[in-house]
Amino acid sequence: MSEKKKIVVHYHIYKAAGSTIIDGLKHQFGGDNVMEVDKHPEYANVKAYNIAFFEELAETHPSMSAYTAHRVIPNIHWSKNVDVYPIAFVRHPLLRAMSVYRFELIREDEWPRKHIARKFDLAGWMNWCFDSRQGIECRNVQTQLYSLADSGQFTVRLQSGVYKGDLPALYERLDSMPTVGVVEMFDASLAIMNRAGSRYFPDFHIKNAQVNSTKVVDDWRAELETIEKSLPKDVLDRFYEQNADDLALFERYRARLEEQQRQL
Repeated sequence: MSEKKKIVVHYHIYKAAGSTIIDGLKHQFGGDNVMEVDKHPEYANVKAYNIAFFEELAETHPSMSAYTAHRVIPNIHWSKNVDVYPIAFVRHPLLRAMSVYRFELIREDEWPRKHIARKFDLAGWMNWCFDSRQGIECRNVQTQLYSLADSGQFTVRLQSGVYKGDLPALYERLDSMPTVGVVEMFDASLAIMNRAGSRYFPDFHIKNAQVNSTKVVDDWRAELETIEKSLPKDVLDRFYEQNADDLALFERYRARLEEQQRQL
């Protein structure tokens, strides 16, 4: 490893184990050394959390060890000026959507779209997401976020009624990371991430504290089957049509993680 400053950058996808990772980073480095960038009053409205932005943060906050935010452009580890350990997770799109829906029903902060979820059952909420310009949560949201342009803008295109991100660009970014976590294989993901993180920080360790979890699931396949059976066929078919790229994303990194497990 070089002598450049080492930092962790966590790409926080909503309802993809982000709160557990943040909790783990705070236990690892101490709460004062982990910045939740999009909650920081000075940086909450920055247009692009890109390489130049994090290089500046590393210089102006020399004691800070880890950063986390939603809508980070996931190529910060390509920086030539800072050694960046990237942490990113993907999740099965239907399980993630279910978790979003559950959380919208119970969240206590002022978030306007929680009131929309409370008007509908799961199928009704999904239909609202499909048809509303605000309903990104059921439309390839992970691929849209992981393929943000360096300017912070979405690179979304509408193709045959489906909102799509830039899969080749995001695969280039995520493939170049030491590992990509999979929520459905969380303990295995942490084991591999901790091993990779120790090359940056001695005794690097994040544990599975299940922070902000809407439901503890022992068998994700059984849970997936239960959700699928609960939905009308037309809604389920539409969901998978609208989330084919997110499903491909999930399967790609699940296969990669399983291969990394075999190599341990």
